[in-house]
Amino acid sequence: MIGVIGKYISIIKRNEQKYISKQLKEYGIGYSAYNFLIFIYRNEGCSQKYICQQMNLDEALATREMKKLENNQLISRVQDPSNLHSYALYLTDKSKSMMPDLLSALNEWWGMMTEDMDNNQIENLKFVLKNMSEKSIIYSKK
Repeated sequence: MIGVIGKYISIIKRNEQKYISKQLKEYGIGYSAYNFLIFIYRNEGCSQKYICQQMNLDEALATREMKKLENNQLISRVQDPSNLHSYALYLTDKSKSMMPDLLSALNEWWGMMTEDMDNNQIENLKFVLKNMSEKSIIYSKK
């Protein structure tokens, strides 16, 4: 039955969350936080709206997480002078220092998940999942 695809994706994602949370326990950040930190790391100076668009997230959720990250001194928000409702997001020195551990934990996790696959299989998997995620965004709006 094709419906089990979502089940397997969900299981992998939940276990990734558990694994990364254990690896980063010393930093006291949760699963949602590390996704935002990685995105900002790769897109420093981006806006919260841009993050929500790219990650297909609810802005209210992002606002709550950004406030937590800012309160924990993991990000800084700099107001855009041309748009007083928009802020550019940057990592702080504190969050920059944890990035090597975070990226290492993610690489380790996905290395374990794909250890029995060759490069062609990994690229095909990425292609299929990207295609499915793009379709999911389109069809969920209908």
